[in-house]
Amino acid sequence: MFRWARMFAALFYLGALFSGAAWLANRHLAFDGLVAVAVGGRESLAVRPAGEGAGFTPSPHRGLSPDLLPFDNPAAARRLFPSSGRFDAEGLGFALELRRAEVMERLPDLEVIEARAAGTEPVEVPAKSGQSVPVPGGEGTVVEVGPWAGIIPEPGGRPLAALSWRPAPDAPWTQGVFLEEGRWTFLTPEAAFHLQWARDEAAAEAVLPEAPPGLDAARWGVRDVRRVHWFQSFEPGTACTVSDGAEYVLLQRPEDGAQTSVLRVGVRKGEEKRVLEIPANTAGADDPVLFEYPGALPVRVLVRPWREGAARVAAWRGADRLPSARMKEGDVLDLGGGAALRLDGAAPAAVPVGTSGSPVQAALVRTHTGALLRLREGLLLRDEGVSWRYRRLPQPPRMRYTLARGGTEHVLEPGGTVTLGPWTFAQTEDNLAAEKTALLRARRSWGGPLGQVAVALLVIGALGWAVLSARRPRRPEFPPPPLACGDAPGPPDEEGETDGEGE
Repeated sequence: MFRWARMFAALFYLGALFSGAAWLANRHLAFDGLVAVAVGGRESLAVRPAGEGAGFTPSPHRGLSPDLLPFDNPAAARRLFPSSGRFDAEGLGFALELRRAEVMERLPDLEVIEARAAGTEPVEVPAKSGQSVPVPGGEGTVVEVGPWAGIIPEPGGRPLAALSWRPAPDAPWTQGVFLEEGRWTFLTPEAAFHLQWARDEAAAEAVLPEAPPGLDAARWGVRDVRRVHWFQSFEPGTACTVSDGAEYVLLQRPEDGAQTSVLRVGVRKGEEKRVLEIPANTAGADDPVLFEYPGALPVRVLVRPWREGAARVAAWRGADRLPSARMKEGDVLDLGGGAALRLDGAAPAAVPVGTSGSPVQAALVRTHTGALLRLREGLLLRDEGVSWRYRRLPQPPRMRYTLARGGTEHVLEPGGTVTLGPWTFAQTEDNLAAEKTALLRARRSWGGPLGQVAVALLVIGALGWAVLSARRPRRPEFPPPPLACGDAPGPPDEEGETDGEGE
């Protein structure tokens, strides 16, 4: 029995040694890196940033750029690993194939408000109304989030301004009112807007008239297939002939300054004659004659920018001229009667961005100082030492990959793992090219088999030792009393006991 006890003790001792060996192997031979494999392709090389990780790699490919590493598919690796990076590489010992890639779920973009103060880590919070943004010195608040329309400065663009209009305090803002140089923009039946750039602020103020726009700001036109013949003249007899032979003649000069002004035009085609009466600013898409008259609308606004994001503005409500205002981007002008105007931007060279299709988003943020910032996607604004930015972060889809080694297929889903030899593979969470190229976390663990053997030896040794200890006979708790001098033990009785008394 003693021999068995020594054997189980030896097994336990070996288990302890194997446990130490497994720990050392995991610490010094483990490799935690990445594998990039394209759909339908294969890869046999794992990489990690040079100098990272505790494991030792005997591979000669250390501290190299992706262009110098022997990838099976260099194009796939270049898509996911930056060319400026330096990497350590380790061979898998086999070619890992990616046979199929299936999209399980497409995730919406993650929209965040980022606040960054000098010397601190950036703070990111969801771009949702009511969300608080903690920053040094206070707390900001996301007031509202929604589609954005405006202008973006562009060297090859044209002079533009962007406004938002609100007819009443409880009405939503109408964004994307784009003004072009020298032209009137109409929001029928409420308002008309005109843009003219000036060389400086004094010139911008000087070109704002005291009188409201009259008939000199109006024009009329005749449709001709895909074009319009426009006329600034309102002298009776002004005429034109269109492609189908019809002749249009202005019969009467409209009344200047009348908000119910009507244009009377005679039409003659062959023997047919008729007279058209066209109310100002009411022409539909199929009407042959158009009459644009800003003075017939309740509100007229003249916008005179002199630099990017700043303008002098004059407005009339009816016959009353409102005081001219100096506006910068984001300012709101009260036009009376509950109507309001907001300057969303002005630039001498820009392109318009509307709200159709997949619109740009914007957030109205009240900063820790109480200032209101309108942040569109990608725009960086600063307020009292804190920079604010609205970011839309694309999210990779959830994928199901079918991997193969030597003809045997293995399915890898989000959160799962596939173990092939000493390597364990899992999906990464930030691969935007996941549909075409899988970026897998690859971990080599040489201590795995050693650890299993160590546990088995420890369990066998401990159980065997425990069983032998349970079966070993117990010694008496108290030794028998010593014999008196000269006494000799008597012969055993029938029950095997010894009589201690002599004859």
